[in-house]
Amino acid sequence: MSRIIIFLAVQLFCATTMFAQTMIFKPTSATIKDNQGSYTTQQFDCSNIVVNDNITTVDVVIAGDKIILSPNQYNKDTYTAIAHQGSIEVKAVAYRSSSSDKIYLIILTTKNGDKSVTINFKP
Repeated sequence: MSRIIIFLAVQLFCATTMFAQTMIFKPTSATIKDNQGSYTTQQFDCSNIVVNDNITTVDVVIAGDKIILSPNQYNKDTYTAIAHQGSIEVKAVAYRSSSSDKIYLIILTTKNGDKSVTINFKP
């Protein structure tokens, strides 16, 4: 009986791994907001991110740190994760195309009070 359970667990893991898709996303624009206004640019220095689309979740790896994004309860094509460290909030949002079924945009926002930095990443 335990062999059957182990076999089924291995099959499930293999099926899940087989459908996962890993992609590199590049930064395309950044917006900086503070008490003096906002500024958007396409000319900035930022590393790429690794995105692993697991269908039910989306993993984003930034500088070696992994963030797991879960489906939004109201929109299953949107995945989110929010983390806090002191007064700093980091929010990651991934968007899946309903026509191609692929992740097409990742938005990372770091917020501290009324100041924020938002970076858009695309494949």
